[in-house]
Amino acid sequence: MRHYFQSTCTECRSHADGLDNTRKAGDHYIGGRFTIRTVREGENDGARGSELSDVVTFDITSLEAVDGNNKFRNADPAHNGLQSALWLAWRNDAWTVVYTSPP
Repeated sequence: MRHYFQSTCTECRSHADGLDNTRKAGDHYIGGRFTIRTVREGENDGARGSELSDVVTFDITSLEAVDGNNKFRNADPAHNGLQSALWLAWRNDAWTVVYTSPP
């Protein structure tokens, strides 16, 4: 997923690092799928080299974290209607996330 964001996106990096650490520990997730519901243009201030800002509304299914033997570690319930503002820049023929914040 790292090719979807730039190093300036600390939240993106944190999520990617968490997934990497889970995998390195031999654990994995069951569920936790997200669905984008809406995207609307946000206000772009050009900060950090961004060229576009969008507000994304999405849902995430419930998930379980399990070890390599599928033994339960922890869980999180489903979340619906979450929102995040994304600041984007066109790099290497694709839109990449520069940073995120609450809308």
